[in-house]
Amino acid sequence: MTDPVVHISPSGEIFIKLPEPADRDTGAQALVLARALMVYQERNKGERRGVWRSSGVKGQVVMLFSKAERAFHAAFHRGTIPGTDHFLDLINYAGFAVRLLQEDAGSAASRERIMDGDWPW
Repeated sequence: MTDPVVHISPSGEIFIKLPEPADRDTGAQALVLARALMVYQERNKGERRGVWRSSGVKGQVVMLFSKAERAFHAAFHRGTIPGTDHFLDLINYAGFAVRLLQEDAGSAASRERIMDGDWPW
């Protein structure tokens, strides 16, 4: 798979060029991903910046499970419609895991740090 080209302008605008032309459905999906980025941007400020990294891939899996479980219980046990925040959080936690997994894990210690972060799992 060819990676998209991402450009951040000096004014902070993000431009993404996909390897293939986009259709309407891809545009709709891009809007969802942009909303997830907005949630990430809002929550990743100040002291909270990069906190997700401290729990490693395992921490992201725990959070993915937790958010998915809440949405599952809302839909199947309470019969309510889960809020979009749960799903936007799922996108972001999955993104954190992918970012960690893409880091260079040349040594066993690096692989352990990527998986465990700073937590004593």
